[in-house]
Amino acid sequence: MSNVLWASQPLLGAAVAVRYGARSCTSFPYFMAYLVAQVAAVAVLFPVYNFASDHFYHAIGMPLIGRKRGWTSLGFKVLHEISWTSSAPTTQ
Repeated sequence: MSNVLWASQPLLGAAVAVRYGARSCTSFPYFMAYLVAQVAAVAVLFPVYNFASDHFYHAIGMPLIGRKRGWTSLGFKVLHEISWTSSAPTTQ
């Protein structure tokens, strides 16, 4: 079950990126960057999670990928982008 959950996130993220790629890349650039970054992070963390020792995964792998300042700021930029777009006045 764990491998299904690991595999579902990049597959769904890639499907959303492909589906809305051309249109959303100009409208929501941070969201598209976040999707690509998350798919890349899972591509790195999944082999580390399955084949490396627990010490390596928790001590080295997660701090390198999961808790860096750039990942957090990118996530906040996505939230800002969504809130800015949803609160913008619509043109009719």
